[in-house]
Amino acid sequence: MFVVASSSIGGAERQLVELMKGIDREHFEPCIAFLDLSAGFLDEVERLNVPIYYPLRKWRWDPLVVFKLAHLIRKHQISLLHTYMFMAGIYGSIAARIAGIPIVNSAIRASRYPTSYERILLKPSFALSNVVIANSEAGRRVFKGLAPRKIKVVHNGVDLKRFNRLSDLRQKKNDLHLEGFKYIVSLVARLVPEKNPMMFLRTAEIVLQHEQNTAFMIIGNGSMKEELESAIRKAGLETSVFLLGSRTDVEEILQITDVGVLTSDTEGLPNTVIEMLASGVPVVATNCGGTAEVLDDGQIGFCVERNDEHEMAQQVLRLLRDDTLRKTMGLMGKQVVRERFGLKKMMETTESIYRELLRLKPVSVIHS
Repeated sequence: MFVVASSSIGGAERQLVELMKGIDREHFEPCIAFLDLSAGFLDEVERLNVPIYYPLRKWRWDPLVVFKLAHLIRKHQISLLHTYMFMAGIYGSIAARIAGIPIVNSAIRASRYPTSYERILLKPSFALSNVVIANSEAGRRVFKGLAPRKIKVVHNGVDLKRFNRLSDLRQKKNDLHLEGFKYIVSLVARLVPEKNPMMFLRTAEIVLQHEQNTAFMIIGNGSMKEELESAIRKAGLETSVFLLGSRTDVEEILQITDVGVLTSDTEGLPNTVIEMLASGVPVVATNCGGTAEVLDDGQIGFCVERNDEHEMAQQVLRLLRDDTLRKTMGLMGKQVVRERFGLKKMMETTESIYRELLRLKPVSVIHS
């Protein structure tokens, strides 16, 4: 049984969907429980044809969740629990111990140091867990003091088939009214403070001073949307910077993108960077979390310091102006993702953890 806090979509939820799609059904029969109920992620899970249980809690701290989970585990004879994110891990670790089954706790999805409040809650949760998964070496290093012998790194994986050429790229540019631009620079992120989308606007202002025929696209929604809209108007960038909101055609948009950008202040292992590279798009990103683990700086992209929009703009311009460098980095990026961040590798690593806990024999299964 997978347990996740919310049914809204995010990076961790995207990884969970991919895991549930590809899991070896000869040995594992998945189901999922949601603490809360909201739109987005639930729609995708329903298409997977797995049992779904929701919502389990009435408010953030609802002690009855533990007993509801333990009841579900016993009723449906669950053999192993795998929780995603902070709150699911806290509830799930207690429920798994009550029910007497092993638990895998995927709580480490970032590389910032936990607050004192988080440490107080995470330490017993990790102590009750059999395995704690971090999605980056940076996250493992930060949290190793809380579970020194239990943390294993499982890098995020992407389904490479999603990034095959999906449509007529010229038509996609026309559909987005971008046919008049020479270059396209894209940011794919939730519009929240930790993603620092304002840095993207400041970078755009600098780049546009040198390459006016460049479009900047922001794909995503969040609490900062109105603030960004206001900042775009105030800076007079309405004809060059476009807020596209949440999209179902992100893969196609990336295929018309020349340079991908990530401006986050904190990250775990950013799916966005992996997906850009899978699309053959070189990346300029802030050096935080596991980003440097993905980008071999100077080989498939560039890392810059947080809030240094001048260095970011310089590297974006460097890529825009050098077609050979841009294409070479793009091809190398696709190869790196294929070798290190494919869905098959994530599946094999995760299933090996399950098998170790359940003492199952491995089988030869080729995952998509």
